[in-house]
Amino acid sequence: MTKVSIFASIQMCLNFRARVTLRQTKLNQSQFDALVSFVFNVGVGNARTTLAFANAGEFKKVEEEMSRYVFITLKDKAGKPSKKQRSNGLVNRRKREVVPFQQSNH
Repeated sequence: MTKVSIFASIQMCLNFRARVTLRQTKLNQSQFDALVSFVFNVGVGNARTTLAFANAGEFKKVEEEMSRYVFITLKDKAGKPSKKQRSNGLVNRRKREVVPFQQSNH
């Protein structure tokens, strides 16, 4: 399998998982795309609360929850997790991902 086909398979699984999880709230395409990006980045397990808020139509809480995931885990010299550090890259990614939910709050 190529990297492209692996990525496509993962995206297909995430799309299916998100569609199954979000049954009660109508999402526009931008919101759906943002959730897929978020779930792909943090994992389905870590995204459960965010998905529950989206499912309930609580978009302000979706925004707040997504914005919490901006830390990376640094490793010590032995390769073991040592401490968390705020990542400017993740801060910027979350800012882009929450935009569709901010627009729904107005």
